[in-house]
Amino acid sequence: GPASSGFAEFHRGPETRFSFDKLGAEQDFAVRVRCENRAGASGWVEIAARTRQVPTRCGGTGPDGAYAWDQTPTEVEVTVPAPPGTTPKQVSVTVKPRMLEISFVGVAAVAGALCGEVVCG
Repeated sequence: GPASSGFAEFHRGPETRFSFDKLGAEQDFAVRVRCENRAGASGWVEIAARTRQVPTRCGGTGPDGAYAWDQTPTEVEVTVPAPPGTTPKQVSVTVKPRMLEISFVGVAAVAGALCGEVVCG
């Protein structure tokens, strides 16, 4: 049963949606689900994931406060602290449809895939 597998039962019922509201920021978690109907029960499907960063207004902060971001329906603002003495010529920002990279003196401070596609208007 669920208790012997390390999983606790949170919900059982006819609803097709369930929300967890007690997870913290950047927290690993795992869930498993199965469907039951008159014909019986399906096998269990397990999913492991991690929650997103700490929310700030309509944005968030990156790991260890390395960056912060805020967004509106039409704009996203990313704030990355530059090392002391950094000049404008030492800053590189690359934005692609699904990727962002911000570097100082050739060293990436923030780099990675975006959750959605950048649309330039």
